[in-house]
Amino acid sequence: MRAEGRHVGRMERLLHLRTLPILGTLSPHDLGLIAEQTRTRVFESGNHLLRQGEPIGAVHIIVEGRTLLRRGEQVLGHATTGAGVGGLGFLSRDANGIDAVAETDVVALELDGDTLDEILEDHFSILQHVLRETSRGLVDLWHEAPRECLAAQVPMRAPGFAGDLDLVERMLFLREGLPFIRSSASALADLARNLVELQFAPGTVLWRRGEPARQVQMLVSGRVSCAAPIPDFALQPEPGYPLGGLDAVAGGPRWYDAVCEGPVVTLSGDVEILFDLFEDNAQVGLSYLAQVARVHLGALEHIVTSGRQARLLPFFGGNLEG
Repeated sequence: MRAEGRHVGRMERLLHLRTLPILGTLSPHDLGLIAEQTRTRVFESGNHLLRQGEPIGAVHIIVEGRTLLRRGEQVLGHATTGAGVGGLGFLSRDANGIDAVAETDVVALELDGDTLDEILEDHFSILQHVLRETSRGLVDLWHEAPRECLAAQVPMRAPGFAGDLDLVERMLFLREGLPFIRSSASALADLARNLVELQFAPGTVLWRRGEPARQVQMLVSGRVSCAAPIPDFALQPEPGYPLGGLDAVAGGPRWYDAVCEGPVVTLSGDVEILFDLFEDNAQVGLSYLAQVARVHLGALEHIVTSGRQARLLPFFGGNLEG
């Protein structure tokens, strides 16, 4: 059948969505919700699926054909059957976008960005799943490319407090933390009330690698040494950093040791407090998701710029060739 007459039925849509690592383990019900919102698109050879310089307005899953992915003058790879294109850029709210050009006639499933936002806002189980898988992907990338992940970190700008924060000071502190910068006052107040201020003496071990990751420690003041058996690993959290948040949201074990270098003050809470906040305030969850995706995207750019092959599969999915 020629590409222009191709129609992808519901069962085939489900099978293609199932191949994407970020969606593949969704429940059949949730995966079906997404499948129902996709539509078949055909792009003739030479046509753009996405254009650089424009915000990514849709995510495409390649059903047939081959697509060139490029950012600036740098070729990211070639997406073939089973690959998802534009997902990471959309989640990170990247305004620059990428060029995705059909090298052959391409059949794709298109999921409109506004529709995807509505799905994430209205179905917390899907938002939580995407948060978890995105965080797991970034943990994996930290193991593979720690220098690039460190370079992609956005500096914190949290106000300096020594401890004994009242409710207003907690809200001011949280407001400047990147994951919560767009949170409403009521959402911040709820979060601030549910966090516990903890003070640690020098040398205190916050956790060791391999322990269960349940707590998130928002670093208020002090220095924490982070160590892992990963070449070039050098995480240096600053006040405002959600220490342990990535692995806690990912649902995995701690992947580095965290030890207080001097007196340390944190605002601590179980990861379920975060999830409750995200369920009640989807925009806060989407903002947190965007921050995780932004670091991942920035790290990939550093990898590609250095001339190394990036492991893009967790977010572009399926078959991505160099």
